[in-house]
Amino acid sequence: MTEVHVILSTYNGERFLTEQLESILAQRSVSIKLYIRDDGSSDGTRTILTSFAQNHAHIEVDYGDNMGVINSFFALLKKIPPDAGFVAFADQDDIWMSDKLTRAVDRIKNSSGPAMYCSCYKAIDENGRFLWQSQLPEKEISFKNAIVQNITTGCTVVINKSLLSMLKINQVNTRNLVMHDWWVYLVATCFGQVIYDQEPSMLYRQHGGNVVGAKNGFAFWLGRIKRFFLNRKKNSRIAQSKEFLERYKGDLSADDVHLLSTFIAYRQAGLLQRIGYAIETPLYMQKKIDNLILKLQLILNSAY
Repeated sequence: MTEVHVILSTYNGERFLTEQLESILAQRSVSIKLYIRDDGSSDGTRTILTSFAQNHAHIEVDYGDNMGVINSFFALLKKIPPDAGFVAFADQDDIWMSDKLTRAVDRIKNSSGPAMYCSCYKAIDENGRFLWQSQLPEKEISFKNAIVQNITTGCTVVINKSLLSMLKINQVNTRNLVMHDWWVYLVATCFGQVIYDQEPSMLYRQHGGNVVGAKNGFAFWLGRIKRFFLNRKKNSRIAQSKEFLERYKGDLSADDVHLLSTFIAYRQAGLLQRIGYAIETPLYMQKKIDNLILKLQLILNSAY
């Protein structure tokens, strides 16, 4: 039976955690090794984790201080044996369909190089009521997209051994990353392949306590406006691109070095040069409106 190593970072997730853990343990036709790191919870999360670990030998739990979701997941990745065949990412408040991992493994098990599986999902509210279903990306999945946009939902992601070995887990400066799953998407599109499954593999819970979550309707557009024009964080697309170029400069093609270098350098250019870059850039977002906003950001020197 195929073994899948599942990594889960928790933080004050007592409300929905039990249901999620049960759905992970109920996966069909695979064996599971579940690594959990609690990121400094102050509610009943640790009590739940202790109970599950005591009753399931294949669950390993670390109780740590709060370091944030990116660092917590990288700490979990460092625990995975280098010969692990498959690694799956999980969040604390979702519900996995029982064939989630089987379908993922089937789609990437014959890949000759680095491969990442991700899927659509069904969004539900805190009471389990259906909200909406996500859709496939509208445009090609490529490195030209990954530099400026992450189209993956991290808790649907499963990667193979080849991709795991490419992530440079022990070298990357996580302070420069926007999100851990975006880093995986960058590496997969640059050096391997991304397989996006149209069939939902999980129920993705939306509620007021989400640390990171998808949005729809008014909240979706408000979040998009804030993200495009108000965010000025150190862990930006520019910083992430610099980190990627530094870590992989010896492995990148000349074209990929040019893609990254020109994106990083645009902020030092004058207005006319930025206009030209915005018009001609091969980088793109999946939706037309987002692509137009990206070009406007480039012109206004705000595409962080």
